[in-house]
Amino acid sequence: MLTLTPEAPATLRPPVPHAIPTILRILNIPLRFLGRPNCLQGISLLEYRLVCRVKPSGKYLMNADPGRLRVAVVLPTFNEAGNIGPLIDANLQALTAAGYPAQVIVVDDDSPDGTWQVVENASARDCRIRLIRRTTERGLTSAIWTGIQAAEGADVVCWMDCDFSMPPEMVPDLVRLTETRGADVAVGSRYLPGGSDVAHSVAGQLLSRVINGASALVLDPRVTDYTSGFVAARRPVLLALGLRGDYGEYCIDLLYRALKQGLTVVELPYRCAPRRAGESKTATNLPGYLRRGRKYVTTVLGLRFGVRSRPEDFYHAEARQP
Repeated sequence: MLTLTPEAPATLRPPVPHAIPTILRILNIPLRFLGRPNCLQGISLLEYRLVCRVKPSGKYLMNADPGRLRVAVVLPTFNEAGNIGPLIDANLQALTAAGYPAQVIVVDDDSPDGTWQVVENASARDCRIRLIRRTTERGLTSAIWTGIQAAEGADVVCWMDCDFSMPPEMVPDLVRLTETRGADVAVGSRYLPGGSDVAHSVAGQLLSRVINGASALVLDPRVTDYTSGFVAARRPVLLALGLRGDYGEYCIDLLYRALKQGLTVVELPYRCAPRRAGESKTATNLPGYLRRGRKYVTTVLGLRFGVRSRPEDFYHAEARQP
């Protein structure tokens, strides 16, 4: 398995204490009050902290001309028959228009609504589409990991929710960050300036802000949206780090461990939109949000105090190939 070696941080330090940028961001106070150098006024908080504290590693930057990275988009599905066809098309169109050779890998947990049949028919017409139908295994994190393993030959692997809450037209922008910014992991953020969340209820938005704000304070303030799930990353990095968790907490774990390894994480703002069709698999009321939030809190505290996750929830490169 590939071993990652942390890089030494740059000597330049932020002109403000560690927690202040996060507190100001939670309170929505403009960052210009931090007194950043003029040359940094136009960039986001994450970019500022990366410039000040971490040298971009470029550890896995491929020797390819811009627009030539090979990209695999992993779409983990369960009962998304009304969305999956248009979502596949939108991803392929966006990446092809940007000049990226692309494939789409749909990992479906034997959806009773016929999602896998829709993908099977599409794959018969387009060799860039691949279906992995799972009849004995379930779960978001394991589905993403199955797709990562299956994406042989890809330089960058992306994934997103399959309900159009995350814009497929932004996937090339995330991939481009791995070229132009040396990002090892690029992630969409609802909480950078220019981002927003109009997909969830007021209670859901409030809990998400609390969880992400607390994650930034407890773990590392260089990430604003730890629970995003809208990700593009270099495949060797993913194979080295693995994924841990059984639902959305995997994203908190992945981003924090990438930062701890000295890798470069870059965020890009996006608008989280309401789902187009079908029913949500996430919580839809306050009790549901609180049950889901408990796992996030447990993950954050476990990372902070070094408590290992359950071995059965750790997906890594030694696991069986699909």
